[in-house]
Formats: sequence, structure tokens, C-alpha cells
Amino acid sequence: MRDLLQKAIKTPAAPELSEIIRSEEKNGPIAPSEPESWQRSKEPEPEVVSFAPELGTTPNPFVAYLNSLHNRDASSGNALAEGQAQNPWFSRIHVAHPLANRIAKELIKEQQHVILTGHAGDGKSTIGLELFKLFSELPADKPIPRDLHREEITQSDSIKIALIKDFSEWTEEERVGIIKNAGKQNQPRTLLVSNTGTLLDVFRRIEERKNGNWIEIESDLLKTFSEATPAFFEHRGVSYLVINLAMFDNLDVAQEIFERMLAPGCWENCVACEHHAQCPIRRNVELLQKNLSVALDRVFLLYRRMFEYGDRFTLRQLTAHMAYMITSGMEYSDIIEFSNRPIAPLLCEFMFFNRFFGDNGRHPDSPALQMSVVRAVRSQEFGKRPCPRWEKRLWLRKHESDFHIEANDDIHDFDLLRRVGVKDPQFYKDPESILSARGQVRRMLFFLHKFRDSKDIFLSTFLHSPMMLELMDWRTGAGTMSIGKKDTMHRRVTHVLQEHFTGIRIPEGVSSDNNLYITLSRNAQEIRQSAQVVLAHFHEDDFDIQFESVEDGADRSQQRLVFTGTERYKSARLILELPFLDYVMMRHQGETGGQALQTAFVDRLDRFKAHLAALGKLRDRDEIMLVRLRTNHTFRRQRFSVGKGQLEVTDA
Repeated sequence: MRDLLQKAIKTPAAPELSEIIRSEEKNGPIAPSEPESWQRSKEPEPEVVSFAPELGTTPNPFVAYLNSLHNRDASSGNALAEGQAQNPWFSRIHVAHPLANRIAKELIKEQQHVILTGHAGDGKSTIGLELFKLFSELPADKPIPRDLHREEITQSDSIKIALIKDFSEWTEEERVGIIKNAGKQNQPRTLLVSNTGTLLDVFRRIEERKNGNWIEIESDLLKTFSEATPAFFEHRGVSYLVINLAMFDNLDVAQEIFERMLAPGCWENCVACEHHAQCPIRRNVELLQKNLSVALDRVFLLYRRMFEYGDRFTLRQLTAHMAYMITSGMEYSDIIEFSNRPIAPLLCEFMFFNRFFGDNGRHPDSPALQMSVVRAVRSQEFGKRPCPRWEKRLWLRKHESDFHIEANDDIHDFDLLRRVGVKDPQFYKDPESILSARGQVRRMLFFLHKFRDSKDIFLSTFLHSPMMLELMDWRTGAGTMSIGKKDTMHRRVTHVLQEHFTGIRIPEGVSSDNNLYITLSRNAQEIRQSAQVVLAHFHEDDFDIQFESVEDGADRSQQRLVFTGTERYKSARLILELPFLDYVMMRHQGETGGQALQTAFVDRLDRFKAHLAALGKLRDRDEIMLVRLRTNHTFRRQRFSVGKGQLEVTDA
């Protein structure tokens, strides 16, 4: 059966390059010449291909293709870009990368060398393939007739361009030669695709041979790699635009890919299958298609939550996870076996709202744990924390309750799982079944329910992030925040900063003297430090919360929330990212042990503290200020100064 499936998705014999070009000439140019020849106005829609399944083969080869994208089993041949170039199914899910036009502009219009780097699976080779088709005037929605060579020389607008597919495939001498030749006259503009280690090594080799300062060059290159937007790097008179895809927010691209995976044209062949009525994949796809807007939004809320907390997945990892969500790793033979079972499993076991977590609602799918996204999702334990308002509505009523999930289709097994969750004697089995049933109902609500009320409360609880939705609203609202909300956020952030700077827990609601103190204290909150020396102090009006727009190099911008100093303290800036905002809100709600602040952000707070201490240190070296913590948790300030041989103590 596996041989038959492989035969069904086998790439057909590729046409000659000349035939492809003639087809392009017949159908019209792929890349428009106006306003610029290097711009592609819109990704061409993939041609609807009709596949008539032969007897004994899989009715829909697209399922086998999706299964080849993830590493749940050994059939992952298309997980790499090299396996995609000649695959006719690739164009059905391919999305033009937002950075492709920027790279084309730099190569052709600016005649600038470009270095494209990042993690394995970030999409470097796919961008190279996209640009090769563009410069070679090949259809963007067709497979190429051969594999790309490690170096491809193309031409556009009389500008010769060299595409170096994978720098690590070259020998050390060849790599050094490519970098040296980049500065010569009449050399092609180069798109260099490479991992960061290879780049660091080749520039170091060149500097060592010329007795140059390789440490400075390496430092400059590492600084360029860490930039969130494309940045320029100069080396011996040659300029390179360096783009690190690992720093690029790829969730918008992943969302378009997921939508293409669910496009109706990819699933037309399922109708002719004799097992389509019992097929869990077809049922899963229909559920997603009918609830696409809500489901898509909720799926990518979870991805965004993980992204904001530092789990930045590559496009390869996201594509693998999305493909698994759709198929559960099932092949045609599995569907036949499923259809012939005397007692079929619950359909919900194969639905995306369970497979997102790498399980069937009860037990983990062990092979799926190989996927990094699944492991990260499971470590977060999304949906495990109950939402009291909704728990009462779901479980503290009889099973005859009129509550129904509001979605665009009948959600199989929802009522059954609710009855198990409320311990209906007819369905009750054991405590473990109750827990799994309740967990699945929460998942169904999160991914599919159209909330009329208490939406933010339930979603925030499921996400383990009280500020996630509010932050997304601020960003999409072009960086707008009401004056009242801004004042409240300012007060709460200052409260948490004061706790961190002094090492003292201050109860929420305690009246403040409107000052922020930087003190000399031990880094230990378990030790009471009621009297501390003040290194610097600020009034709350010395700070403000602002939005700033950040460009990503692909004509996209995002609003970022910043706690910044005013007037002479403007250089003091603290970016308020989601983990810190969640921590601030949890401290306000009294969850002292609920969620610890990430180590990386603690280090950032310490740097912010050091910067403030340097800006606001006391000018009079003969004066010392102390703050004492009163029993009502407010601070008492005292000044100690020496004058005319006397010690003077005053309340400040």
C-alpha cells in the first residue's frame, strides 16, 4: 500500500525549460513590468489540477502530500525545500514570502549583495527558489524541471545575479573565493544563502589570512545577525544586506499556508471516495472549512502566545504541525481500516482541536511527540486551568442543560463529552475519563465557540495569559490606549518595578508616594530589608507609556509598548513584552506564586535598573538618603548629610 501511495504522489516527468518558457509566453508574463520589473504584484492563484484516482490508489494524493510534510513517521520527504521544487503539490500551499520583493529590489535596483541566513527550516531555500523562478521568468505556480544547482546564474534587467543555494556545501577555498570576488568589478550581484556558523567562519578565515582584526569583524557580523530588521554589514569596502530569518515574524505566512491547505480545490477528490462518509480527515477538514474564521483566529492565538513567550518556530516546523492537525498522520489504508471497524472510535479523537496538542483527547500520540511544536504546546498545558465562570456553566448543571456550542456545524461528541464531564451515571466511567472529557470540551469551546459574553475571560484563562488579548487589541488599534487604561498600566508597571528594585513585596492597593526608588539591596526577597540606601529616585511623572512603530523590512510594521523616561531620562526605555505584562497583571491579581518572571526579562530589568541608577544618582556626595518600610507598607524617606562636622538627619 505504501508503494501505491508513493506512486500516487510521485512527481510526473518534468517538461523541458523551453516548454515552460513557451507556456509562460503564451499565458502572459509572470512578473509585471510596471512599476518595477522586480516586483510581483500578487501571488498567482495555483491552477486547479484534476487528479483522477486509479483503482487501488489513494483517492486524494493531497493527503499523502500533507503527511510527507511532517516528521511523525519516515515519510517526510517533502519536509525539505529540496524535495518541494519539483513537486506539483507545492504550489497549492506555497505563499510568496514578504521579504522576496525586498531582496529582489536590493539585488536589481540597488545592485546590492544580499546575505540570507537563519535557522534550518526558516524558508531560506524556498525564498531562493522563489527568486530563481522570478529572475528566470518561470511560472511561480509550476514545479521547476530540475533540482537547483548550488550556484545559479540568472539575469534580470541586464543585471547578472548569482544565487548561492547553500554556502556550507562549498569547500573552504571556494567560500573564501566567493567573498573575495564579491568586491571585484563586473561580478554578479550575489544572493548568499547560508547558516550563521559558515558565514562567521569564512569572514574569520579571510581576516586571519590578511592579518586583519577578525574579532572586530566577527563582533560586527554577530551584531548584524541580532538585528530584528535587515541590516547592512561592511567588509573591506563591500556592502552586504544581511537578513536573519530567525528574527522575522513568520506567523502571517504560516496562516496563509494553513488557509491554502484547507482550500476546497485540494479536497474535491474526497467526494468520489467510497469511505468519505466515515473518513475522519474529511470530517476534520469540513469542520475547519465551515468555521474557518473562528478556528483560524484561535489556532494562531495559541501560536502567537508561544511566539511572544520565546517559542519561535520555523516555517518548516509550523507547516509540519499544521499538516498533522489536518490528517493526524492517517493514510488511505488507515481510513479503510477505520471504516471497517465494528465499533469506530469517537470522531473527536482525530479532530484538529485535539491533534493540535498531539493527542486524541485522552492519550498522547507518541510519534507526534517528535514534532517540536507539539512538545512546546504540551509543555505549556494550555486549557488545564479552569475558568470558574464557565466551569459553573458547563459542569454544575444537569446534563439536560440547554447549553450548546455555537459553531457552524454539528460538533460530534460534544454532548457525549459533556455528559461524561457532569458524571452522568449512564456515561460515567472513572475520574480520568472525567478529566479528559472536560479538557476536550474546553478545547472545543476555545477553537470553535462563538462567544456572546465572557469571551476574553475564557480565552485568557485557556491561554494562561491575562494580557494577551488586550495587547493584540492595542497593536491592531494602531497603538491607541485610553487615558484611564494608560494610567492604570503605568501605576501597575511602576509597582512591579519598585518591588524588583527594592526586593520587597508591596501589597496591591497601598497608597504610593509617587516615587520610584533605586536602592542598594540584597537580591533576596525572603530576607526582610526594611531600611535601604537610595542610589537614585524618580517621580512617577518622569516616565510614560508609549507606543512605537517597528518596521520588519518587508513593508510591515507593528506597534510596540514601551515604558520610557521623559525629558532628561529619555534614554531609559523598557519594552513591555507579553511575559512581563502578564506578570504585572498576575501580581495585581495577587497570584504571587502563579507565574515567575522569565530569566531573560529579569536580566533586562536589571539592566534597566542600572541605566536608571546612572541617570538619576544623587548629586550631593555628602548626602545619603535612606528609605524605611513602615508597617503600613509605605516608605519613609530620611536624608543623612554632613555639614560643619555635624551629622544632620531630616525627613525628606
